Amino acid sequence: MTTSLSVIRTGSRIIISRLSRRLPLDSATSRGAAELILQDVALLESANLNSIFDTTGLWANTDASAPTRVNIFNTRLRANYELTGKLSLQGEFDSSIYFYPNHISSYIVSGGLYLYYNWLPKLSVGIGGTFGYDWVDEPTPNQSFEQVNARLQYQATAKLGLYASAGAEFRQFDGNRGDYTTPVFELGAIYHPFEGTNLTLAAGRRIYNSGFLGDQDFANTYVVARFQQRLFQRVYFGLASGYENSDYFPAERNVSAPRDDDYWFIEPSVDVLITRWLSTGVYYLHREDSSSDDFFSFYDNQVGVRATLRF
Repeated sequence: MTTSLSVIRTGSRIIISRLSRRLPLDSATSRGAAELILQDVALLESANLNSIFDTTGLWANTDASAPTRVNIFNTRLRANYELTGKLSLQGEFDSSIYFYPNHISSYIVSGGLYLYYNWLPKLSVGIGGTFGYDWVDEPTPNQSFEQVNARLQYQATAKLGLYASAGAEFRQFDGNRGDYTTPVFELGAIYHPFEGTNLTLAAGRRIYNSGFLGDQDFANTYVVARFQQRLFQRVYFGLASGYENSDYFPAERNVSAPRDDDYWFIEPSVDVLITRWLSTGVYYLHREDSSSDDFFSFYDNQVGVRATLRF
């Protein structure tokens, strides 16, 4: 029997989100989707231009309606214990802080335990549960939650890897409203059909606390894909596109939460790998949010130059 321990530190990010109706957006936040791919691909392929999923403004903080500062801190801890040649246990710990100065901040801690079975040499399946607590600034009540999930990891070939997790979340509120039950899932795929060609896909659904609408949470469902092609030894062309839906619901009894947002983006780009850790490039980005509340709707076009330092 063997044990292993891994720590995934996503560190802290200070992000300025500038959302305004029919006006350019200077920057934006990532709420999980792009961040998920960045972590997963980086772990699989180390740090190089092939392993990144660019997040330059792709995922806007649609929950906001004005220039807004948010500090995000994420910590992940994973421990694995091999029971037999085919059975293993994985313990999980996650911590997330969404700090909105002068708005509604939240602090989330969760733990999980999953049993995995190596069904085939390249296929493993798992089942388990996650439980956690969500401290939220007033007026939104604090919340506890539990999840039951089934998981699958499949390395189909040396060029194709798949990951899936699907289940249900049961959320309770310290206030007077009843429980909230919703499906949750994460899907990911990485495909390298040819040398220098990379395709990544991710989709998921999870719950967030609104940082701007009191007594409200929202279910965020997203899908994002990116194509990347090496043109020359150090020059890469990329094309990314994605969609997300934010469906708001009340966290307290007798609260109306009719808001529903549909957001999408498309971004072609060209990047040059200067060193293994440094790249620079140019991009064009169009993104648009259609909200049931017109105050939150916007569209945006950007042309920009970026540099990325990775360590």
